[in-house]
Amino acid sequence: MDPTQLHFSKRGLLVQCAVFLLFAVASGWVVWQMDLFAPQPPLTPATATYDPTPDILFDEIPRVRRRTGIDSVLYDWLPSAILIAAMFFMIWATGLRLWRLAVAEPMLDYRNNALVPHASLQRSSAPIAIEMVTDISVDRSDRLSDHGDRALLRGFSLAGYLGARLGQRLRHMLRIRYIDAAGHHRQIRIADIEVDGGTEQLRRFAAYVQAMHTARTPNATHRQPLTRS
Repeated sequence: MDPTQLHFSKRGLLVQCAVFLLFAVASGWVVWQMDLFAPQPPLTPATATYDPTPDILFDEIPRVRRRTGIDSVLYDWLPSAILIAAMFFMIWATGLRLWRLAVAEPMLDYRNNALVPHASLQRSSAPIAIEMVTDISVDRSDRLSDHGDRALLRGFSLAGYLGARLGQRLRHMLRIRYIDAAGHHRQIRIADIEVDGGTEQLRRFAAYVQAMHTARTPNATHRQPLTRS
């Protein structure tokens, strides 16, 4: 395969779409089941079928009412808000993958001594001069993930954090760090499932870009691509 280009994997994008839609539907279903706007049930007495102590115990059993005040916020509204945000994020992520499915141009292309990313990878699709690249790494996803993202996910859900960590251990990622025209540090991260050729194509592309970077900046200190599995 051409080491100067990365192309979207149609199969990988379809798998991602299916997973994201599944999570979006599950989140919406849970919010629907919480029924936050249902009217309060009336607090009416209920008589026990068998009452061994008449006029003493079990004469009036109050029905359970919905939480109120701070308990309602913490145990009803806050989880619902998180689930709704997750649902919309999954819908947005699905739309992004559908957009990528519809295009024919490369995901990432090296030409004219610059990296040209597809518009869906970052806010700007302006070429990135090879001299502005500061790091090229291919490694297991959990080793290249940001610690801030991990802490945020752990704060919301321990189960979600553990599941994400397990999934990351099974995937590889290409990470390219660079400095944009405004002097800000940016990065592009691409998972192997999204690329035709998977991990091997990511390594070929990283090795090629590394060689071009070394040729253009012979006096620069640059970390070699990580290829351990």
